[in-house]
Amino acid sequence: MVAAAAAIDRPQVGGVVEVEGSIGVGRGTVTPAAGTAVKVLLAGGEPVGLLVDGPAAFRYVVEDRFSVPVARRNAKRVDGVSASEAGGKLVFEERLASAAIWSRRLAAEAGAGAGGEGAAGGLPQRTVEVLDNLLAVPPSHVLLEESGLGATGRAWALLHGERRDLVLRVDPLVDRRESLAALAELTRRATLFAGKRILHDLAHQPIGREWWERTAAPLQVVHEAIEVDNRQGREVTVTTRARVKAQRAGASTWRVSLATDFSDGERILPTRVLSVEVDGEPARYLHHVDELLVDLGRPLAAGQTAEVEVVNAGPYAIRPNEDSYWYLSTWSWYPQPAWSGELATLEMTVRTPEPFVPFASGETIERTSEDGFNVVRTRLDKPMQFPVVAAGKYHLYEEERDGRTITVATYAFGKEKAAKVLAELFFASAATYEQFFGVRYPFDELDVVEINQWGWGQAPPGVMFITAEAYNPINDTISRIYSQGINGRYAHEVAHAFWGHVIKMDSPEEQWLTESFADYSAALAMKAMMPGKRGEREFSDTLREWKSRTEQIGEGGSIYLANYLAGEDEADFRDRTWLLYNKGPLVLHALRQELGRRAGSAEQGDRQFQALLRAMQTNFSFQYGETRHLVGILEQMTGSDWQPWFERYVYGTEVPPVDM
Repeated sequence: MVAAAAAIDRPQVGGVVEVEGSIGVGRGTVTPAAGTAVKVLLAGGEPVGLLVDGPAAFRYVVEDRFSVPVARRNAKRVDGVSASEAGGKLVFEERLASAAIWSRRLAAEAGAGAGGEGAAGGLPQRTVEVLDNLLAVPPSHVLLEESGLGATGRAWALLHGERRDLVLRVDPLVDRRESLAALAELTRRATLFAGKRILHDLAHQPIGREWWERTAAPLQVVHEAIEVDNRQGREVTVTTRARVKAQRAGASTWRVSLATDFSDGERILPTRVLSVEVDGEPARYLHHVDELLVDLGRPLAAGQTAEVEVVNAGPYAIRPNEDSYWYLSTWSWYPQPAWSGELATLEMTVRTPEPFVPFASGETIERTSEDGFNVVRTRLDKPMQFPVVAAGKYHLYEEERDGRTITVATYAFGKEKAAKVLAELFFASAATYEQFFGVRYPFDELDVVEINQWGWGQAPPGVMFITAEAYNPINDTISRIYSQGINGRYAHEVAHAFWGHVIKMDSPEEQWLTESFADYSAALAMKAMMPGKRGEREFSDTLREWKSRTEQIGEGGSIYLANYLAGEDEADFRDRTWLLYNKGPLVLHALRQELGRRAGSAEQGDRQFQALLRAMQTNFSFQYGETRHLVGILEQMTGSDWQPWFERYVYGTEVPPVDM
């Protein structure tokens, strides 16, 4: 696969082909100027695309009604890009110096053959330079997976504009989405990856579907057995045995994320793949640009499985600030499928030198000491995503109630008083959520692990990472600053057991089902757990904060498309956060009030809102949740059409009226 990828990414330029008019790439067109030659791109003699070898005009139309406001905002944020608007559509136009388009379909439509006569060597130097420095998936991965699907139709285009280089990607096969992005060069002042190119989103659009119509990964992991072995220092070996199941017939290539390198803040640290096997036999694979492609050796029939073992290693056990702990969170330290490609039961084994105490997602089967190493083995029998690992010099406080155990791991010191407070808040909030949603907290065991940093939390399956202020909220000035709202943040992470693990997300668009719902649930829980008028005041203050921040979000404020903001500067990152953690919960409160208005009373609206949350939790337990599920449940419950409401406030950019 390595040789095949190199041939695709560095194709030979063959002879001239005849192209009449424009070359269509998704909703984009490349129109060669008079006298510009179009030549075939060849990988191992196979036509894989076209080179527009000279000036051309590029035009891209954003026509999806929900994508237009986001693309309009992005066009204004990204330097060197402009767009015009007409008839409800947004049009990007750029004069090109040249363009390289990887597409087997386009090459075939142009009648490209072997192209020996008139062959002109390799790609232009400008194209090679961009590909050599691109921190994004190259065309080879796209076409290799396409071959593994037994289909054609994808396109990956590098467009050299007079003002800015662009990348256009079209996938009608799996994601059924296309995207236009602008290339940006990282500066030495900003990053260790100086000189590398990254992509800033301009536009994303669905292909042949509405945004809310979901797509499924061709292959899904249904069971993972992961061994994490930290024998000494930073070096860690990860052995993953994944049972991969075909969700449709014909897939023969498994494509997942797996870090090729990462940074400890001072340098770039490489990783490596030691071996890959499929059903016990060595397999062909490609590990490049944070992706792993595995040749399964045969197309799988729908429902058929293959056992894939991957052994990778690297200096993963980085100790932040040289502290005595390390952790592997939700990034691709193991072969990590796309969001819709992982619904896996889980077994984990973590081995680390004494006196470090290891933790892993799942319920503890055993803890042992073996030849100077501490070992933990865990298991989860419900399908999950994003397993994690941690290890360090921790003191453990454990408490059990009603068959459920919480272990609070405090770093450096015992902090038993703080651990007891966190345990009590966990039991109280979990019980409150069970009452709200009508389902049991999904884990019999939770490990709460202190991270010696400030201001964040994360709740992967069976584990919670929470920073130092949660353990010592009033000790010093820094703790006091970050402790504002710490109980609500902690309750938010507990809520992810329901919104994130019982109900899962299968795409960037559906992230509000985990983050916005967890935030609103946490606000309800804090209100319920606080005595007297204090809970009412706390909820009112939170509601005012949601509203204030929502009103400050710039244009293009679609909750559903929050992850497609350009990321050009801090305002883009801020607005993405405010969309998911402020506008999202505000919209849920507005939905609750709208139910009351339609039902004739706030009390009836509250009952219907709680019934909606319970229906999601019970009907889609341990499955991917979808926003359209909410719409369907509401329509069944009320007998009215809720799609227009969601199109305005969730898919669209409007802010609903909220009674304060």
